[in-house]
Amino acid sequence: MLRLSIIIPLERNSRLLYDCWFCVLDNRPACTEVLVFLDDQYDDPYDLHDEVQFVSARGANRAAAFNAGLRAASGEYVHLLRCGVEATAGWADAALARFQDRGVAAVAPAVHHRQEPEKRLHQGVTVRRGVRRLAQNEKRSAVIGPAVQGGFFRRAALEQVGGLAEDLGLCADADLLLRLTAAGWSSTTASDSGLLARQDPRPRGLK
Repeated sequence: MLRLSIIIPLERNSRLLYDCWFCVLDNRPACTEVLVFLDDQYDDPYDLHDEVQFVSARGANRAAAFNAGLRAASGEYVHLLRCGVEATAGWADAALARFQDRGVAAVAPAVHHRQEPEKRLHQGVTVRRGVRRLAQNEKRSAVIGPAVQGGFFRRAALEQVGGLAEDLGLCADADLLLRLTAAGWSSTTASDSGLLARQDPRPRGLK
């Protein structure tokens, strides 16, 4: 069995696709497959078919593409990675090391600002008074697991709880993590696992 499946959802902005893909391919560990889900025809101008498995997911939103990736994945662990988020050297190995604890279902890497790498954007998701928020510091916030932007998961745990809800938008990650907790799984953080991302506009909380 492969150790890791990296699932990258559809994204219409080709520049974001390429930034994400090439960083992953340059930094991925051994025994890893990369699955990219597209909602349009792709001509593979960089001839990546030997390194990337392209799958059609017409009309699927991001959560649906992740769930399709989960069904197609072969790895014991899966990494759900949003297009435009860039991997750094050693990011996957640092996160996978946390799964030595057999009770851990999810690992939250540290997401840093793409233009200002010293600035941490977040270290996962927290829920306060029923509202989903992104936590900048895992020591000061009750982080319940990784944001859907870039999280590592034990595939068996995701299959047990049914994957991501496809109708909750940005709050699908909090919903998934709460269901994993209710099923008896735990989550943890990996500050030495680094991703680079743009800073998105802060969404309003959804209870």
